[in-house]
Amino acid sequence: MGSSVRTPQGQEPLQVFGWVRHGIHIDLRAAVIALISGRELELDDDLEIHALTSRTPERVTLTLLRPGGPYKVEIDLQAVDVPGPRGDPRNALPIPDRWCRTTAAGTTVCQLFDCTVLNVEPHDNTP
Repeated sequence: MGSSVRTPQGQEPLQVFGWVRHGIHIDLRAAVIALISGRELELDDDLEIHALTSRTPERVTLTLLRPGGPYKVEIDLQAVDVPGPRGDPRNALPIPDRWCRTTAAGTTVCQLFDCTVLNVEPHDNTP
């Protein structure tokens, strides 16, 4: 499990964003919960994650969606440069590259670590 995934106030993200358990569309719920909890998320055939980096290298917005699906979810994150004593030994920078990897079987696995979850926001996925 990825360590040091917190909110700006130092809380577990599911304590602050617990509403995602019931407020996120079922197609994306498990993926959002896994990511903000620091668990590994194996991308299936139609789950996509897109990253939009900001002007500061430690900030990123991840967008989770299923192409053609009715909803998408944006997760605003900030990497922690110095994670502290309970931090993950991996370095989160550069983001988001360090958070996703491709396995020998060719699947993509993503896991957040050493980051602050700033916001989780669902949206309609309409063009």
